[in-house]
Amino acid sequence: GEPIRISRSDSANMSIYLLPLKSRTRNSLLEAYWHNAQGIYVRREDKDIQTIGELSRKTELELKKYYNIGKSAIADIRQALASVGLSLEGE
Repeated sequence: GEPIRISRSDSANMSIYLLPLKSRTRNSLLEAYWHNAQGIYVRREDKDIQTIGELSRKTELELKKYYNIGKSAIADIRQALASVGLSLEGE
């Protein structure tokens, strides 16, 4: 069938559980460990990504600061967002 398309405004409150993400990627976004200035990953609840809207407003550079988010996870995120007609910020 036709792929589902989600507008950026509709995505604001939609859970990232609705995206076809790998478990490791999803878990890294839901419970954020952030790379700080000293090069240490620290738990940052304010950086947790719960919704598709929050995820689509992130850039690749921002996402790479998350623990376990590297090239493979970025590709996973791009593919998942594309599956609903969205992309990362600035893409």
